[in-house]
Amino acid sequence: MNLRKEIEKLIYWYMPAYIFTITVGVVLAQYAKNIQDPTWLVSYIVVPIGMIASSIDNIVIAIWLYSLTKQLNQKNVLWALFGLVAHIFAVAIFIALYVYEKVYLNEDDISKQTSNKYEG
Repeated sequence: MNLRKEIEKLIYWYMPAYIFTITVGVVLAQYAKNIQDPTWLVSYIVVPIGMIASSIDNIVIAIWLYSLTKQLNQKNVLWALFGLVAHIFAVAIFIALYVYEKVYLNEDDISKQTSNKYEG
Protein backbone atom coordinates (compact mmCIF):
# COMPACT_ATOMS: atom_id res chain seq x y z
CA MET A 1 0.00 0.00 0.00
CA ASN A 2 1.25 3.45 -0.90
CA LEU A 3 0.54 5.60 2.17
CA ARG A 4 1.31 8.85 0.40
CA LYS A 5 -1.26 8.09 -2.31
CA GLU A 6 -3.88 7.20 0.30
CA ILE A 7 -3.27 10.42 2.24
CA GLU A 8 -3.58 12.40 -0.99
CA LYS A 9 -6.95 10.71 -1.59
CA LEU A 10 -8.03 11.79 1.88
CA ILE A 11 -6.97 15.36 1.19
CA TYR A 12 -8.90 15.40 -2.12
CA TRP A 13 -12.07 14.35 -0.31
CA TYR A 14 -11.53 16.16 2.99
CA MET A 15 -10.82 19.69 1.74
CA PRO A 16 -14.08 20.11 -0.24
CA ALA A 17 -16.03 18.57 2.66
CA TYR A 18 -14.40 20.96 5.11
CA ILE A 19 -15.06 23.98 2.89
CA PHE A 20 -18.68 22.85 2.49
CA THR A 21 -19.02 22.48 6.26
CA ILE A 22 -17.70 25.99 6.91
CA THR A 23 -19.83 27.52 4.13
CA VAL A 24 -23.05 25.87 5.28
CA GLY A 25 -22.35 26.87 8.88
CA VAL A 26 -21.87 30.52 7.93
CA VAL A 27 -24.93 30.58 5.67
CA LEU A 28 -27.14 28.95 8.31
CA ALA A 29 -25.90 31.29 11.01
CA GLN A 30 -26.69 34.34 8.86
CA TYR A 31 -30.07 32.92 7.92
CA ALA A 32 -31.01 32.13 11.51
CA LYS A 33 -29.92 35.60 12.60
CA ASN A 34 -32.07 37.34 10.01
CA ILE A 35 -35.39 35.50 10.39
CA GLN A 36 -38.17 37.11 12.43
CA ASP A 37 -39.85 34.13 14.14
CA PRO A 38 -37.14 31.45 14.47
CA THR A 39 -38.81 29.03 16.89
CA TRP A 40 -40.24 26.37 14.59
CA LEU A 41 -37.92 27.03 11.65
CA VAL A 42 -34.74 26.77 13.69
CA SER A 43 -35.81 23.70 15.61
CA TYR A 44 -37.13 21.67 12.67
CA ILE A 45 -35.06 22.78 9.68
CA VAL A 46 -31.96 24.80 10.46
CA VAL A 47 -30.63 22.79 13.40
CA PRO A 48 -30.79 19.34 11.73
CA ILE A 49 -29.27 20.70 8.52
CA GLY A 50 -26.50 22.33 10.54
CA MET A 51 -25.81 19.13 12.47
CA ILE A 52 -25.60 17.04 9.30
CA ALA A 53 -23.47 19.60 7.49
CA SER A 54 -21.05 19.93 10.40
CA SER A 55 -20.51 16.16 10.40
CA ILE A 56 -19.67 15.73 6.72
CA ASP A 57 -15.92 16.14 7.20
CA ASN A 58 -16.01 13.62 10.06
CA ILE A 59 -17.90 11.20 7.82
CA VAL A 60 -15.28 11.59 5.08
CA ILE A 61 -12.53 10.69 7.56
CA ALA A 62 -14.52 7.72 8.86
CA ILE A 63 -15.07 6.38 5.34
CA TRP A 64 -11.38 6.83 4.50
CA LEU A 65 -10.27 5.03 7.65
CA TYR A 66 -12.82 2.26 7.05
CA SER A 67 -11.70 1.60 3.48
CA LEU A 68 -8.00 1.80 4.31
CA THR A 69 -8.21 -0.51 7.32
CA LYS A 70 -10.33 -2.94 5.32
CA GLN A 71 -7.52 -3.14 2.73
CA LEU A 72 -5.04 -3.81 5.53
CA ASN A 73 -7.26 -6.45 7.21
CA GLN A 74 -7.56 -4.50 10.45
CA LYS A 75 -10.57 -3.67 12.60
CA ASN A 76 -12.28 -1.37 10.12
CA VAL A 77 -15.47 -0.63 12.09
CA LEU A 78 -13.46 0.37 15.15
CA TRP A 79 -11.28 2.75 13.14
CA ALA A 80 -14.32 4.21 11.36
CA LEU A 81 -16.04 4.96 14.67
CA PHE A 82 -12.83 6.43 16.02
CA GLY A 83 -12.65 8.61 12.90
CA LEU A 84 -16.19 9.88 13.50
CA VAL A 85 -15.38 10.82 17.07
CA ALA A 86 -11.75 11.93 16.94
CA HIS A 87 -11.60 13.38 13.43
CA ILE A 88 -8.08 14.38 12.25
CA PHE A 89 -6.61 13.08 15.51
CA ALA A 90 -7.71 9.56 14.48
CA VAL A 91 -5.92 9.91 11.15
CA ALA A 92 -2.74 11.06 12.90
CA ILE A 93 -2.85 8.10 15.29
CA PHE A 94 -3.53 5.66 12.45
CA ILE A 95 -0.62 6.97 10.38
CA ALA A 96 1.71 6.93 13.39
CA LEU A 97 0.78 3.32 14.20
CA TYR A 98 1.09 2.27 10.57
CA VAL A 99 4.55 3.80 10.24
CA TYR A 100 5.61 2.31 13.58
CA GLU A 101 4.50 -1.16 12.49
CA LYS A 102 6.22 -0.85 9.13
CA VAL A 103 9.52 0.50 10.44
CA TYR A 104 10.07 -1.05 13.84
CA LEU A 105 8.24 -4.36 13.55
CA ASN A 106 9.80 -5.15 10.17
CA GLU A 107 13.18 -4.17 11.61
CA ASP A 108 12.66 -6.69 14.43
CA ASP A 109 11.69 -9.38 11.92
CA ILE A 110 14.82 -8.72 9.87
CA SER A 111 17.07 -8.85 12.95
CA LYS A 112 15.44 -12.13 14.06
CA GLN A 113 15.94 -13.64 10.62
CA THR A 114 19.60 -12.64 10.49
CA SER A 115 20.24 -13.92 14.02
CA ASN A 116 18.58 -17.25 13.14
CA LYS A 117 20.68 -17.42 9.99
CA TYR A 118 23.92 -17.06 11.97
CA GLU A 119 22.81 -19.48 14.70
CA GLY A 120 21.74 -22.22 12.34
